[in-house]
Amino acid sequence: MRFCFFSGLAYSAGALVTVEVPVRPDVVTDRPRRLMRCVSDGGPDGLFYWLDLDPDAGDPFRN
Repeated sequence: MRFCFFSGLAYSAGALVTVEVPVRPDVVTDRPRRLMRCVSDGGPDGLFYWLDLDPDAGDPFRN
């Protein structure tokens, strides 16, 4: 089986990981966190990778 790896742990397809982005005074960002989903590339090898998602997508109060 194939897995996505993050911080020394293996995750199966469909797993979600939220990562808090450290606050740095020299970088301006409006996304203090990242959301990643483990997905398959759909190819013959069935490789898995992390897809970066917007954690605030669909939030009507965000904007």
